[in-house]
Amino acid sequence: MGKSEPTESEPETTRIRVGKELPTTRIRVAKEPPTTKIRIAKEAPTTRIPVAKEPPTTKIPVTRESPTRKIPTVPSAPYGPGSAQATLDGGGPAGWLVKGHPETRLYYTPDDPTYDSTVPQVWFKDEESAVRAGFTPWRKRPKKG
Repeated sequence: MGKSEPTESEPETTRIRVGKELPTTRIRVAKEPPTTKIRIAKEAPTTRIPVAKEPPTTKIPVTRESPTRKIPTVPSAPYGPGSAQATLDGGGPAGWLVKGHPETRLYYTPDDPTYDSTVPQVWFKDEESAVRAGFTPWRKRPKKG
């Protein structure tokens, strides 16, 4: 078979003959791979450690008082030094007499007529601490008419 004339739809081609069998390299396989035999001892070597009748101990005397030191806790200061968050029942640090309400930014002193009925959300050490935190004093104001 030779070259044929190309047609308009088919490009010119050349035929290449393919051999029946591809060339290969043959590798012989050994019947048994080489190994080294390692002898296994009948019993593993061990070191025997004698067991003591009673383990050695050191007795430490117990003191009645704990060796730790108690450190007084400082109340949180939500509005700076001299302020303390009120407890759930409205309580505050001992000796702190100024009550405050963050929503209105007003503070109350024991001289105010509504002091006893006021439940604080924050306590201040003194009036200066309340003013420094941006609170203003509550005062009975006359009604505008």
